[in-house]
Amino acid sequence: MNPLIKKLYTREELEGKIEKYMKEYEKHESKNEYKYMAFACSDIARFYEILEDKKKSNYYYEKIVETWRAHPGKFVDSECVGALRRLQRPEEALKIVLSNPKSWGVETLAHLYEDVGRTEEAIIIYSSLASCSWELHRVCSPFWRPHYLREAADLHEKAQKFDKVREYNKKTVEAWEKIKDNVDRNLYPIEEAWLYEEVGYIYEKVGKFETATEYYQKARSKYEQAYTDEYLASTKTNIVEYFGDWWNKYYKFFIRQIPDFRLIYFLYEYCKENDYRRITYRVLNLKELMKR
Repeated sequence: MNPLIKKLYTREELEGKIEKYMKEYEKHESKNEYKYMAFACSDIARFYEILEDKKKSNYYYEKIVETWRAHPGKFVDSECVGALRRLQRPEEALKIVLSNPKSWGVETLAHLYEDVGRTEEAIIIYSSLASCSWELHRVCSPFWRPHYLREAADLHEKAQKFDKVREYNKKTVEAWEKIKDNVDRNLYPIEEAWLYEEVGYIYEKVGKFETATEYYQKARSKYEQAYTDEYLASTKTNIVEYFGDWWNKYYKFFIRQIPDFRLIYFLYEYCKENDYRRITYRVLNLKELMKR
């Protein structure tokens, strides 16, 4: 367990969340709402994982798999695939994905190829996705160019093309420096928070830790502002319960950037909690990097 994850929660907080989600599970079970049962099980399993109670964590992951097999088509396959990965049964997860590959993103396939040791095939996928991000940076608005360059660099890192990573790291910083004083639209605080969090990561990856710290601090400040009464309405509008266009983009970026994302972000937690945990994790992680 990454010790930084444990710093984000108290034991009492996790135990309270488990109790809450167990009640949610029982409520959905009484109505045969299998999709929501799976979501609750997933959260409970992850909370136990953070508590380092492997036996109970595995019990709830196994419960997802059993429910999926007993009631096929009743909830999304991704919950079962995720549970199998946590149970260290990637071959079974890969079989599910390959049985209907059109229903899955190719990056999921790359992850599973890595899990089962088919590294060369995973590298081909990551390289192709990096090329797509590169092409997107060329045609998108100046605002999004550093974002897609950063994405391309991260994907090249997954593909173990470290010369490309260094090249794209440099290009990413240059793209941000070019637009930072002339952002092409007015931003609400929540949009600024996401942007500054992304830019902090851009500088973190090139080893400019002081600048990264400044941007992460700006992001935290903007998150605090975004959740005040004055801006809460605009924040909710932009988030659209975390399924808005902007959040979809940032979610895709952030999930690649943080290896422990699944232990930080919970679908049915309040947006504010997820945002605060994520930026806190970034700051803590950056402090550890600066000690090396």
